[in-house]
Amino acid sequence: MVNMLQTTTLPFVEAFPFLLETRYQVVLILLLVPIFTYIVTSIRSAIVVYGTGERKPPILPYWIPWLGNLIAAGNPAKLAEDITKRFGFSIPVRVRVGPVKGYLVSDASHFDVLLRGARNLNSSPGVILMLRNIFAVPQEACDFYSEDNSGIASTPLPGTNIPSHNRMAHLRHSAATKYLYGPHLRNMTDRFVKNYTKQIAEFTEVGSEWVTYPDLVVWLQRFMFQAATSSLMGEHVFRINPSFSDDFWEFVSHLPTLVKAFPRWMNPKAWEARERCLRTIEKWHKHAWENVDHSTDDDDSVEYEEFFGARIMRVRYNYARKMERMSDEARAAEDLAMVFAANANAVPAATWFILEFLRDPELLARVRAEIDLARLPSEKEGELPRFDVTKLCEGVLLQSVWAETLRLRVTLALIRAPEKQDFKLGDWLFPKNDLIFLSSRTAAYNKDVWNQGYKDQEHPVDEFWADRFIVYPDAPASGPLKNPKPSSREITQEKKKPRFSTEGLAGAWVPFGGGVRMCPGRFFVKNEMMAAMALLCSCYDIELQTPEGWQPEADMRFFATGTLPPKGEIPFRIRRIV
Repeated sequence: MVNMLQTTTLPFVEAFPFLLETRYQVVLILLLVPIFTYIVTSIRSAIVVYGTGERKPPILPYWIPWLGNLIAAGNPAKLAEDITKRFGFSIPVRVRVGPVKGYLVSDASHFDVLLRGARNLNSSPGVILMLRNIFAVPQEACDFYSEDNSGIASTPLPGTNIPSHNRMAHLRHSAATKYLYGPHLRNMTDRFVKNYTKQIAEFTEVGSEWVTYPDLVVWLQRFMFQAATSSLMGEHVFRINPSFSDDFWEFVSHLPTLVKAFPRWMNPKAWEARERCLRTIEKWHKHAWENVDHSTDDDDSVEYEEFFGARIMRVRYNYARKMERMSDEARAAEDLAMVFAANANAVPAATWFILEFLRDPELLARVRAEIDLARLPSEKEGELPRFDVTKLCEGVLLQSVWAETLRLRVTLALIRAPEKQDFKLGDWLFPKNDLIFLSSRTAAYNKDVWNQGYKDQEHPVDEFWADRFIVYPDAPASGPLKNPKPSSREITQEKKKPRFSTEGLAGAWVPFGGGVRMCPGRFFVKNEMMAAMALLCSCYDIELQTPEGWQPEADMRFFATGTLPPKGEIPFRIRRIV
């Protein structure tokens, strides 16, 4: 290489004789390699983009051999944005991060196929990655999960021989779909509302005079975590560890580093907070198992009991306890993930939900009128307001603000992998076992899909618009879609009243994922958010104490981990009105 460089660059070297020195030649090579790599990968990418027929997706050009897009992947939000700017939404793009190759898919129609279809697509790699990195599931249990190839359906996939009691994916899925719906969901919602109302009734710090607090997020966390976790696990977990709420939110605050699997010596506080949560749940498991009435282990009529709490928690513990490779640590990590699902996304989402109303007095007045329609008659004098949560969840404006909040603030990285053979999506071919990434934020910001308002009232996709999901009969350009189907308008004309709609948004609005693996807790989360909003608006006056013109900003460090929390503190003042 050095001799060739000397021969082919002789005139240049004569002008710059110092280049004959080996050290300068090495420096020149080091400079030329990245440039050459970028040119080659750019040409390869362009050939694929402008090609025709069945082919693998184009590669995202990179500068450094082998490392690929590793540096850019350090900021996944910007990486996803740069990819859609360069390639558009319709072209899947291959990203290389060291030895790992993955494909970012951005098109809503592709999302719909990937989330709903294909028995050949496996979601386990993404699930196991999160369970290991975030919740510290032991490697033995991760291997156990990986070996379960029997699927989530009640009938195992052909050619599998996993014993029925070891079918973790199926047992986890069936428990969630059974015990987070119907009467079980109503029971959990009722307990959440009861717990939340009790906390407000017993909260004597705030009376008829204004009281100022430094951060709305922290204030809401205190109420919502206690109410949601008690409805899920019962009260004993807080007697075992009175600081469980503080430990949990400290653990969540370290999510951006935990998801990147930083070792303990680089991330000691995160590991310590997580371990405190895990030890709490292990102690709670032991206490519950020793004290519960085991004659009701298989009795589904027992919706809730004081030691295990909701039926779903008891069922999960029972089936996990029968699995030989599920240790105490693994069971605790599984239930930490359950507590996380009930709180870490729901509470920041509820904060954004409430925040949007507090920022706009006119919007708050509109929603209070809608909330009043769901108010139940008082049963006794002096009680706090009660609501029909089902009716709250049917409110047109409430639902639109709820859906818009999730569209803007939820950032999921949904992962699929072709399991048995290469996967074809239109003209694009995805190799077996390679990872396919679907970013919910990319789908939510697709300008080709979303309605961005009218000529005199524009509402860009990156801004909050309370009415984005409302179809008005007298406004043909209303509703969430940029180009709605005519049939949608005809139905609306018949109804002659505004309605909430997510029609036509398959693959574009995916805050809970999609297909058979869609988040089973989505209805409980919606009930939480609606009930919390109704109670706060009816019991308190709340005013933000932020500078004039202040705009809330999402903390992008949490990108792809769920709901983005607000960045920085949000000071407010509050007073009781009932």
